[in-house]
Amino acid sequence: MTNNSDKCKIACERNDLQHHILSTLINYFRTARMARADNATLQMILGEILAYYELHQQNEEQLMKDISFPDFESHKKNHDIHNLDFIKKIQGVEKGDYAYEDFDEYLSKWIVEHITHEDALLRKYLKQLQNH
Repeated sequence: MTNNSDKCKIACERNDLQHHILSTLINYFRTARMARADNATLQMILGEILAYYELHQQNEEQLMKDISFPDFESHKKNHDIHNLDFIKKIQGVEKGDYAYEDFDEYLSKWIVEHITHEDALLRKYLKQLQNH
């Protein structure tokens, strides 16, 4: 039987792995763009990033509910804002209003902010639970 400490450790490890996969997908997009991949390929990669982010978001939100994370509403709101922003930017690329090059900076900035700010609070809370 797993205790709270084990559950929190597993949750941290799963979150770290998902962040690593998101970073890998973002780097894959950057590499493809710099190699001058065609628009269909770049759109496909952005779609994969969005799909994986949504999976990560669902997992993270379920975890926050399961552990009664006190900042759940704020964290979820940030997820929703990023999700809508990301979709708008993808649509902007399709319309020619947003450049693929702009995604490099946007995605890199987002993943760092997401991990170091938003998820740092979740990690801190998980560590507190783990120590009880």
